[in-house]
Amino acid sequence: MLLAFDYDGVVADSLAALLEYSRVVQSRIAEGRRPTEKDFTTIDDLTWDGLALLFGIPPAKITDFTAEVFRLQSTGTKPSCFFPAIPEVLALLVGQTARDCHCFFEFRGFHLECTARQSCGVFCCRGVRCGA
Repeated sequence: MLLAFDYDGVVADSLAALLEYSRVVQSRIAEGRRPTEKDFTTIDDLTWDGLALLFGIPPAKITDFTAEVFRLQSTGTKPSCFFPAIPEVLALLVGQTARDCHCFFEFRGFHLECTARQSCGVFCCRGVRCGA
């Protein structure tokens, strides 16, 4: 069985990192206005193109904006944190859906590992969160 989750905004609270990356790129482009946290939480079209329009990035520079934000997002070192109780929820899912299962998740500064061995009664889930 495969359990797949979206990372940004589902398993991890990546808002601070994404906000920082968008601010860095907006400043480099020197167009539009400084992105705010409210932009990310109230927009209907939560895509980089939609955000760029909201920030006032000229249409001719949206492709450059989105490409640079994506590059920073892909290579950036700013850690994101699990939402509260995510390791426990994933542990519960692993424990209920598999007889023998190992789940490993590592991305930008945090790590989660779950092991279920129901056949012999062993179950554990370890998560390292930001600042841990």
